[in-house]
Amino acid sequence: MEKPAKPMKQETGIWLYPSGKYGALLYDGAKSRFLGMRDTLAAARELRSVAKTNLLAGRAPAARKDVRVTFETFFTETFVPTAMAGTKDSTKRAAKARFNAHLKEPLGALLLGEITYAHLSAVRASLVDREDLSGQTKREVLLVLRQVFEEAVRLTLLPSNPAALLKLPERNTRPVVIPEISEVLRVIAEIHHPIARMMAELLFRSGLRINEATALQWGDIDMKAGRISVRRSIDQATGEFTTPKTGESFRVVDVPMSLITMLTAYRATLKKIQATRAKEATAEKPQAARLPWVFPSEGDRPFNDRNFQQRHWKPAVTRANAPNVTPHGLRHLFASALLQSGAEVLYVANQLGHTSAGFTLKQYGHLLRETSSSRKKLEAAFPTAQAPVGAGEQ
Repeated sequence: MEKPAKPMKQETGIWLYPSGKYGALLYDGAKSRFLGMRDTLAAARELRSVAKTNLLAGRAPAARKDVRVTFETFFTETFVPTAMAGTKDSTKRAAKARFNAHLKEPLGALLLGEITYAHLSAVRASLVDREDLSGQTKREVLLVLRQVFEEAVRLTLLPSNPAALLKLPERNTRPVVIPEISEVLRVIAEIHHPIARMMAELLFRSGLRINEATALQWGDIDMKAGRISVRRSIDQATGEFTTPKTGESFRVVDVPMSLITMLTAYRATLKKIQATRAKEATAEKPQAARLPWVFPSEGDRPFNDRNFQQRHWKPAVTRANAPNVTPHGLRHLFASALLQSGAEVLYVANQLGHTSAGFTLKQYGHLLRETSSSRKKLEAAFPTAQAPVGAGEQ
């Protein structure tokens, strides 16, 4: 039988996994007991039959030593396809990357039931000692570890979670790097490709994430109101369209009329570019269907963010001698400019698509102290008082 892309039920209690192996489960009331993996359907049936007999006789369905599944096998064949079912592809890729970089070597070959708190403490210690990793990365690795064992407990492979008591390290969040506006303007001026140039201007003046910008269609832009509806994002690894990062169906972003003016002129230029391409099209290389992308590629897809960064942004950064300016830095600059101009934190959070104003404050709150008018309000609230009692007495 052809290997499925995700676990496929074969019959009651038997599932075929992407590895080509068959997993056996036994249902005991409201619980499902994961019994193990076998190479053939017949072997999985036998494993399940023996376990069922043991359960009816009042014995344990399967001895712990008989559950021969390694940590790596359980992660790749059970945890990712089942416990992470329904999550975004980018979330799954992040978990796999954490596993491959930090967990596979020390734990992958060990049997799941043999891994102890001591093993996991050693993994944690090695992570904490890594100066090249941020605190957030260390926390995410240990959270993946905790979630994998939670799934093993849920499937009754393990009686308890040995990772539950691992102390998560401090996040040690690095402050966001906000580029100077003069540097950003120099970089944008060095981008000569009209589509890439407009994309840079939009990132700078809207605060959109780059994968939200590449997924924009003209119907998402209200030219009269000066608003953009952020309805989709592009997963550049798979090319699939997804909801924006925070999972909302869409958000509405206010943009300055300076951007609307630029977009109006750019659209006229884009029509000329597409007309030229239509004239140059041949039978061997026909003109692609004209789709409503704000930033189209030469095919029928939106502009690729890697193409933008490698071919246009990085060369412009080099020419402008502004090595610390990144496309995501434009988003930080947008947020800081709004906050320093007196915009309310909740408004900025909604513009950026943050899950809460608290997160926005955590990211950019340090900017408010220098520009806040609260100091004047403090003085007004506590006017000059009369001299204290006894002042001037000898």
